Amino acid sequence: MEDLAALTGRTQQTHGANYKYQGNYLEMFEALKKHLPAYRVEAVKLFKIILLNYLFSNGDAHFKNFSILETPMGDYRFSPAYDLVNSRIHVEDQTFALSEGLLPPHLALGNVVQHFRTLAEKAKIPVKIVDKEFKRFLGYSDKVQTLTEASFLDVKTKRSYLQHYQTRLSKFRRSME
Repeated sequence: MEDLAALTGRTQQTHGANYKYQGNYLEMFEALKKHLPAYRVEAVKLFKIILLNYLFSNGDAHFKNFSILETPMGDYRFSPAYDLVNSRIHVEDQTFALSEGLLPPHLALGNVVQHFRTLAEKAKIPVKIVDKEFKRFLGYSDKVQTLTEASFLDVKTKRSYLQHYQTRLSKFRRSME
């Protein structure tokens, strides 16, 4: 297993104390292109995890929280998601963990949906797949509410969790109009 900080050459010596937070998510796709034979399939997985992290307020989705795994055949694939948390219920953090967000500043034009669409375009993810994933993620709000209410979180934390989720969901929906 190699995390994306290692794959992109990020260390404390090269990028400073906050090395795992420096950069943008497009750089992750560029690293996957170099190392994964099935990039087109694996890129969609990364895109979905980034979208999930956005909607569920995971402000700690940094380069060390994404990895590739060696398969028994000796090639590599994107690892299953891990360290998925709603960091907002604990700390007041940024929308995205990485310093530049989804994209380098010169590409980060428009609203959050436009940023995700540009990210997908640059990552060579077809529009049809992006639209399908947007629709799918936006259709889960009732299930999120039900599962959150059934969770073992205390009442105040459940309320905060749902409030953060619904705020991001609403912002995303408005950006699609």
